[in-house]
Amino acid sequence: DIFHAYITLLKSTKPAALTTVDPDAMDQEEGPIAMLQSQVPSIIKALHRQLKEKSIKTRQGCFALLTELVSVLPGALSDHIPALIPGIQFSLSDKNTSSNMKIDTLAFLNCLLTHHPPQVFHPHIPMLVPLVVHAVADPFYKITSEALLVTQNIVKVIRPLDSPTQFDFRPYVGDLYKSTLNRLMAADIDQEVKERAITCMGQIICNLGDNLSAELTTCLPIFLDRLRNEITRLTTVKALTMIAGSPLKIDLRLILGEAMPILASFLRKNHRALRLSTLTTLDVLIQNYGNAITQDMLNGVLAEVPPLISENDLHVSQLTINLLTSMSRVHRSSLAKIGESILPELFVLVRSPLLQGAALTAMLDFFQALVSSGTPKMGFRDLLQYLITPIYSPT
Repeated sequence: DIFHAYITLLKSTKPAALTTVDPDAMDQEEGPIAMLQSQVPSIIKALHRQLKEKSIKTRQGCFALLTELVSVLPGALSDHIPALIPGIQFSLSDKNTSSNMKIDTLAFLNCLLTHHPPQVFHPHIPMLVPLVVHAVADPFYKITSEALLVTQNIVKVIRPLDSPTQFDFRPYVGDLYKSTLNRLMAADIDQEVKERAITCMGQIICNLGDNLSAELTTCLPIFLDRLRNEITRLTTVKALTMIAGSPLKIDLRLILGEAMPILASFLRKNHRALRLSTLTTLDVLIQNYGNAITQDMLNGVLAEVPPLISENDLHVSQLTINLLTSMSRVHRSSLAKIGESILPELFVLVRSPLLQGAALTAMLDFFQALVSSGTPKMGFRDLLQYLITPIYSPT
């Protein structure tokens, strides 16, 4: 009851946490957030012992309270991670722990990893990784699913790509990869586990792929199989976007030849989310792997583009135009195809009164790239003539 009462108080504090706090304002000093921050050490001290209680209900209450605390005050537990790790270890390794207890513990660990800086976890990675790898192999699909989510965040913690780190992540690459690969290859698993295994492996290749060069020949073809599967294709497209956008420049030539026609075919599917994700993936692939993409691969994509440029869906149009802009910068030989069937659609969209915002900016960027390319019959004067003709000759 005390846990529930305090969790309710935390939920009531959340709106106050979302408002902007002025550090110079005198009246903020005794606000609910300041009071909560001052209570954090006392909360951790009180829960430290409770997290090793035999009572599962007590431990579940502890993790529920801590999860709510982290969501209200991100980063509040940075100084208290060493006090929490033994409780996490106990709940994940105790043989008498129920499935729900493990799920709650993993959910809290995921929340903790998401809302705190990576370096606070580095001293505890040698203990956390084996626990999570063991949970990924659990026969109960809900535990596996939650553990894959934690694995994805651990990968981002041991090697963050957006900030330098001195942490030696290499000893953990093999275990994280193998445990995820086993779930990725399994055919008879739950849908949620399938999707999370694909996303998790995408994150592993994105962050650790330069240490997995030999393993990519096994792993990347599985992505092709998942791309062909109607149930897993959207998740796989998003994972490929992540991998293709990695600053590690992962070698994707092994699957590009087969992946490009499959991705092109998705552009004609009556599935908006799939079309949007595919356009983003193709754009990233062309920007980062332009030298490995042949004209034949691009022709398949260009054939599907004209129907996507329409005032009926400006977001799809915007991403399509972004894709064309990348093509005109990286693959100038493809511009001849653009002039035949795609430019007329673009000029129809230009005349629409609905064209504005991001779609209009994308259109301007495309025209700029087109003129800069120096393609015959697509220079400044040619495009200007196309644009003013409807005004001076409306018939």
